[in-house]
Amino acid sequence: MPVVLLAKLVAELLPPDSGLLLALAGTDGRLLGQVHAPAAPACPTGMDGAEDRTITHLDELLDLYAHEPETERFACSGGCCAATVLRSESDGGSVPMPFSALPASARPVSGLLFASCRPERYSPEAAKFMRLALDSLAKVWQCRSAEQNLLERLRFAESIVRSMSSGFLILTPELRVTAANPAAAELLQTTEKKLINAKLTDLIFSELQVRRVFSTGKPLIDEEVFIKLAGKTVHILKTCVPVFNARGEVIAALDHFREIKEVRQLVSRTSGTSASFSFEDIIYSSRAMGEAVEMARLAAGNSLSVLIHGESGTGKELFAHAIHQASSRHCAPFIVIDCASMPRELVESELFGYVEGAFTGARRGGRPGKFELANNGTIFLDELGELPLEMQSRLLRVLQSRQVVRLGGVEHIPVDIRIIAATNRNLHEEVRLGNFRADLFHRLNVLVIQIPPLRSNPEDILVLAEYFLDKYRSRFNRPELTLSQAVREELQSSAWPGNARELENAVARAVQLCRDKIEPGHVRLNSPAPGERPRAEALFSTPDFSLDDIERKAFQNAVAACNGNISDAARRLGVARSTVYKKLRPVRSPELR
Repeated sequence: MPVVLLAKLVAELLPPDSGLLLALAGTDGRLLGQVHAPAAPACPTGMDGAEDRTITHLDELLDLYAHEPETERFACSGGCCAATVLRSESDGGSVPMPFSALPASARPVSGLLFASCRPERYSPEAAKFMRLALDSLAKVWQCRSAEQNLLERLRFAESIVRSMSSGFLILTPELRVTAANPAAAELLQTTEKKLINAKLTDLIFSELQVRRVFSTGKPLIDEEVFIKLAGKTVHILKTCVPVFNARGEVIAALDHFREIKEVRQLVSRTSGTSASFSFEDIIYSSRAMGEAVEMARLAAGNSLSVLIHGESGTGKELFAHAIHQASSRHCAPFIVIDCASMPRELVESELFGYVEGAFTGARRGGRPGKFELANNGTIFLDELGELPLEMQSRLLRVLQSRQVVRLGGVEHIPVDIRIIAATNRNLHEEVRLGNFRADLFHRLNVLVIQIPPLRSNPEDILVLAEYFLDKYRSRFNRPELTLSQAVREELQSSAWPGNARELENAVARAVQLCRDKIEPGHVRLNSPAPGERPRAEALFSTPDFSLDDIERKAFQNAVAACNGNISDAARRLGVARSTVYKKLRPVRSPELR
């Protein structure tokens, strides 16, 4: 032990008969080391000053210290005994200082230094020597304790850094790496041994944002950066903070980074961008629906593009959720894009994102698009037939290159996505009419799932009705409700143009309207208001109308019913927007042709 060794050196400076005792004791009274004398001589009792305390032996000294822990120094009345409390630099807990720093008086005691000489040998010179000896030994102890505490802190900090899942580097102003963790080495495609003392310019072949930290002294906080390595380009989220010396100079930088895809996967798990339904949520009993489900299960086993056809309300999105949930990408994001409701002027920025300054009002730092957010996952393009032609070409480019370029940017961002598209239109006809790109159609038309309408599978109606009834009985606490035989016949005889969605709404309404048993009147669709003439009757009431006039009138009525919204009218009519514009265009008379 270094203190005992130093005590031996001090003792050797004295004559052999000096009678000096130097001892190091633990807080339990056990001697850890002693020099020159087997035991301390007895001390006279009594007190010469307020600061002195009578001490007869080491056990008494320890007992006295236990009652007054603030006292650092003890001396007997005769001056032949002295002791110094040794306090550890650490608080003794599991977390080393400075993470849980304590004031000096609150630090735990690690031992006592005890010095004594024989009473007959006592002199002012001997007392002074004892004091100097204790001070010297105490300083050695403090240095040793501080060194040990520093090593503990370094090991503690190293354990924290090595356990981090994101990369961590300590850089010098010359961009040389002085410390790194395994995650940083893996992301930079090297090893820890090679990374230490290497220069970043030898590993990264693109502009280094960390230079700004050293030149400006300002940190980078959560900044998206593309770094080019020897074999690939990596998209990372970086935080880099400067380290200053006493003169305010930047002497190092702490660089913390991780791949952006890991960040987005974490966000997707907490933000709800995941599939909510599985194949167990698809309720059916018909053979046709069973074939559609089997095709969907087959699609879940690979990453080929899927095209789902079906009328509104048949459950196209439910199938898309189930395919993603059963696929190998189920832990990755599931992003839904409604092509019909997305504003035309925002389609490009929503799908592909934008960089800072791309247009007026662009958010600082830019914004990722849906394709980036769905990386390694699935994108569900609902109402694909409503996608504008110019966006169809960009979508095709993404599917072919597996890369996206943000609006206003130049960086090609690699993406790995699976496309599931759904439409209620006949895309073959849309291609023939020029409303849909043929090359995009053939790109998506790989695995086709045709969901049959409810009217073609009447055996599914009662199964679904019972399922919806059980759902709303639980929700509204109406366990006594049942379907009468008459309502069962009513349900099966209805066409249900809105398919399962309309059936669910009818059952939900019936649960609210009935008392104990659901009758036909509870689920029957609302009839037209008295005096209101059906639209078809009004349309054909004038026998002088030509076929073109009747068709144009139908388009005008559809647009009027949608409050002038051409997209909604086109969706209701089952045609493209361009067809609606064409049919609304006035026909010139033969005299003007």
